[in-house]
Amino acid sequence: MTAELTAHHRSERVAWLDGTDFADIWKANPPARAAWHLASNLIQATGTEQIQAIIAKFGDWHTDVETLLRKDRARESDAQLLSIRVTVWAGALLHGGQRSSVIRAADDLLTRLGLARTPANVLTDATTSSRLTAAKITSDGSRALHDKEKDGLPAAILRHLWDEFPTQHELLRSWAISIAADPIIPEEDARLVTNALLRLAVHRHDRTILDGLASDLVGARRWLAAETLTEAAGDAELGRYVRDRLRTWMDAKNPPDNKVELVIEICGGTWGIQQPALALTRLGKAAGRTGYGSVTLTNAFRQLTVHRPAEVHKAVGQWLSDMERRHEDANLHRQTLGAFLALVSSDEGTDLILDGTHSPETRLRIVHAWQKLLLTNDAVEAAVSQLKRWHKRFEDDPERRETVLDVLANIFTPPSLRPGLDRLMVTEQSAIHPFWREVLVRAANRYQASKEESSP
Repeated sequence: MTAELTAHHRSERVAWLDGTDFADIWKANPPARAAWHLASNLIQATGTEQIQAIIAKFGDWHTDVETLLRKDRARESDAQLLSIRVTVWAGALLHGGQRSSVIRAADDLLTRLGLARTPANVLTDATTSSRLTAAKITSDGSRALHDKEKDGLPAAILRHLWDEFPTQHELLRSWAISIAADPIIPEEDARLVTNALLRLAVHRHDRTILDGLASDLVGARRWLAAETLTEAAGDAELGRYVRDRLRTWMDAKNPPDNKVELVIEICGGTWGIQQPALALTRLGKAAGRTGYGSVTLTNAFRQLTVHRPAEVHKAVGQWLSDMERRHEDANLHRQTLGAFLALVSSDEGTDLILDGTHSPETRLRIVHAWQKLLLTNDAVEAAVSQLKRWHKRFEDDPERRETVLDVLANIFTPPSLRPGLDRLMVTEQSAIHPFWREVLVRAANRYQASKEESSP
């Protein structure tokens, strides 16, 4: 804000920000966009009245929230009070969403709280318009909004809800995420929910909200968790917190499969392309948490290879080097082999790997990675599948056939790996593939030559 005021030649107004009048604003911890909006208002202010109006607009809204929720607003029963409060909370969660979405979310929470919402209950209850009016929610066409003149009020309502009812966090979190996952709620409204929860999580440093989005937003709305966290990972305000969570999830002992898949999607998406070094660190860890041959992992490495080949080449090269040096680190081996297999499972990744075979040192590491995959029980099927793909792709390639044959011969030079060639050499008609016969001949000749060199 200081920079914004200075840039518009209003540096004399910077001192205002430290005044007691602004204390409630800073207590509310406004997001970056709101702070920018506040600075814009202060730049335009021409008198004390306008300044006070701006301060009123950007407060922490604690008093306003308490007024919305106070008991004397419901004169008939506790049930009426609860209905009003639930509608206030639903309106904050879906601020700017469809009226029908707000009422559906309110009814869902009432049901979770034990109040029946059968057709008879609904039809004898107050009308939608009355319920929204009681909650001080206005309509703009088909959309429902809390007071638009009170910037930040919806976020303040959710913060108040979490602050004042700490024993109900699990219930509230489950409710809110279920609204985003509800296929009847329009996608645009579901985004409002996930964005509201994301900002609440960051404001409160509440990892359980992010964990809930990652674990519980499943089914048809799974993509929304990836989209929300992808956007947040690259956000100047939210990014660091979200990126830390991605890494923490992959460092856990046994992260759930759906959470691993989510991290892979995020790292292989737009955020990964924008910040490949950070994404590859997390993607490498995720490679050790998913099965060999994962399609999601393969797609992620393919995307990064297409858009950030230099960074992928550097990262995978470093992992292969570390794996050679740190023989005792089983986790590193699993991560590196999973990442390597995912990389060579696409044409783009294969080309990147083959380009590295011109270096004897890199070539040796690549050969060792293939050999380790072929000696790892749960990796054999996926590895053999990719070797078959290499065969089909390079058998008639005049430019790279020789290079590929040479690498494959190195891979199968140890006799202990020759049995693996049986699955590759024989066709369905029990004939021998000339391509793999040549690999076998070269491999046998190299093994014999190495024995003769080592003989006294």
